[in-house]
Amino acid sequence: VTTGSSAAFVLSFLGCFEAGDCIALCSSGYPCYRNLMKVTGLECVSVAVNAEFKLTAAVLQREIDRRKVGGLKRLKGLILSSPSNPTGVLLSPQELQELCEVCKRHSLLFLSDEIYHGITYDSHPDATALTYSDSVVVINSFSKYYSMTGWRLGWMVVPPSLIDVMNRLSQNLYLNAPTLSQIAAVEAFSEESQVELQANVAKYAVNRRIVLDTLQSLDLLREAAPADGAFYLYVDLSSAGVTDSAQLCYRVLEEAGVAISPGVDFEDPVSGLGNRRVRFSFSRDTAEVTEGMRRFSDWWLKNMKKPGNHPLTESS
Repeated sequence: VTTGSSAAFVLSFLGCFEAGDCIALCSSGYPCYRNLMKVTGLECVSVAVNAEFKLTAAVLQREIDRRKVGGLKRLKGLILSSPSNPTGVLLSPQELQELCEVCKRHSLLFLSDEIYHGITYDSHPDATALTYSDSVVVINSFSKYYSMTGWRLGWMVVPPSLIDVMNRLSQNLYLNAPTLSQIAAVEAFSEESQVELQANVAKYAVNRRIVLDTLQSLDLLREAAPADGAFYLYVDLSSAGVTDSAQLCYRVLEEAGVAISPGVDFEDPVSGLGNRRVRFSFSRDTAEVTEGMRRFSDWWLKNMKKPGNHPLTESS
């Protein structure tokens, strides 16, 4: 039991690897992975996702082969979330199994971030890596599905060989996860809580449809991640003339009162793709999401649909 999933990441990076080890991660992914790796002395290896915004076994194998042919340091691990932040991408059970097999074949330690498990749509299953391997590290949290953000409570499942080092690190860095949070979290498993939590997922599904329909009406889904899980929609707006996502998000916030996140927070900095992409979150109440998307739509039609008006380029 950990002090949130963030503590589990720190424990994993410190306890599973040596300084200078190369760890693979998605080119479109949770920014704290990169930051914590740098702090703990690890080398981030950004692996470009495929056209579906996925890092699959085939994608990982190509990176392994590329590094071998190029005489580069070999990968020692992989961290990946499914469902994903920011893309909402969900690996199928078969894709997850194949990824576990590639990691095992090449002696990569797979850190499977499963914090958004339980939040999926259109009957897509969210398999756990533990189904396919007993040598993975699985990280989870009460923050997302269980709606306990701020209680700072998570957990990790590790191979027997890592239990002792994780206990030692945890005792010295955190002592223990908050006691009151642990007591409260027990209620999250009650039948009454499960009914409420499933109602939350149903609400997210309605909100997701609102966001998708609004962006579709604006012709902004030409390059979008599938959003099969979590509560995010990630879109590339370059076809609409956007090349400065931070400026776009700033203006939408200031002028429409709507908060969306720039892709520069999530992309490999050297790729430049973050300047074209933004993340929409739909975790709030349906009324708020509806109003937010109405405001965004009005702002977009006013500022981006006028002939010759593309104010959100890097030169603006």
